[in-house]
Order: sequence, then C-alpha cells, then structure tokens
Amino acid sequence: LVPDALFTLALPDGSEQTFLLEIDMGTMAPKRLKAKLRCYLTISRSPVLFVVPDQNRQAAITRWAIEEATALKRDSTLFWLTTKERITEDTILDEPIWSIAGGPAIALTSLAQGSSKPAEHHEPRRLLGTLEPPQFGTMGV
Repeated sequence: LVPDALFTLALPDGSEQTFLLEIDMGTMAPKRLKAKLRCYLTISRSPVLFVVPDQNRQAAITRWAIEEATALKRDSTLFWLTTKERITEDTILDEPIWSIAGGPAIALTSLAQGSSKPAEHHEPRRLLGTLEPPQFGTMGV
C-alpha cells in the first residue's frame, strides 16, 4: 500500500502533522477501493486525505470507509475527503473543505488549535518536505 503522496505540516503551535494523500480519479472498482481502505485502517496512524472527482464519489468513499471501519472495529475518522473543485491555494489548508468520514468538516490548520472546528486566525505555517511519493515498503492491494 503506497499513497500517492505524503507530507508533513509544521503548525503554528510548533507541532507537526503528517498526512497521506490519495488522488482518486473515480476509476478504481469499489471492491479494490474497499480493500485499500481496510489496509489503511489496519496500518495507518496518520490521516488519509482523499481528493475525489465529485460529491457522488465522495459520498460513496465515505460510506465505504465507515462500513469498513465498523467491520474492523476501527475509527473511520482516519479518512478526510474533499472534491477536486474545492481545492485552491487559499482553501487547501485554511478552509473547512475536508469532510471527515463519520465526523465534521474541518480545515487542516485547525489541528494546531486541537480542535475539529476551523481556526479563526492562522500564523504563517510551512510545509515540511515536498509532495512526493513516500519512500517506504509496499503492500499489494
């Protein structure tokens, strides 16, 4: 299992948060995507961000994530989803465009305040590293 990318944000409070990123094109069959979700639920400790083509696909993946998490007795809030159209330079970090499977919509930078609600003001933050494929072992899905 290898995400499309992974990145770490340095948040204003000095903490860091790593995210795994999946760019979903809507072409992966439900059975295969559910297997991928199960793998993430089993091995990931970092949130998995899914960027999907449209709201129908977002709803389907959210439903599958909750179903798989329930079956494994895991937490579906590992998965955060948004549509491609909602992502801009201004929204990707600071706007509540990320819908958490089984939870609220939040902004990535709201994590610095330890809240699941959007933060009202943000100091400058920086991205640690680049958005490149991760360099760790693979597991077939």
